[in-house]
Amino acid sequence: MAAHRGSYPPEAHELDTEVDRRVLGLKSYLASQQQSFSPEHPRYQAAEALSRVLFPDGVVSIIRLSYVQEYETVDTLLRQLHSEALKAHLDALPELSSILRLR
Repeated sequence: MAAHRGSYPPEAHELDTEVDRRVLGLKSYLASQQQSFSPEHPRYQAAEALSRVLFPDGVVSIIRLSYVQEYETVDTLLRQLHSEALKAHLDALPELSSILRLR
């Protein structure tokens, strides 16, 4: 957890650590798709687009936020993942929807 660690109950630290792991995991998954496929491949393109939308300032900018700010940011990220605008990208990475339990 980033700033203000003492301001929250102890279980907040555990939850924050878990959220950090999952956000990092999502970013790592997207990066692995870009490393595994050529830029012309739909999986690469979908991963690149999702990374741009979900992590415009990088993943560290999210995991270093205070607990409340990180929660709000991740909530927004999850709403984006459920949006119709990202459906085509998620369709190109079908296991991601399953992992995130979006559908």
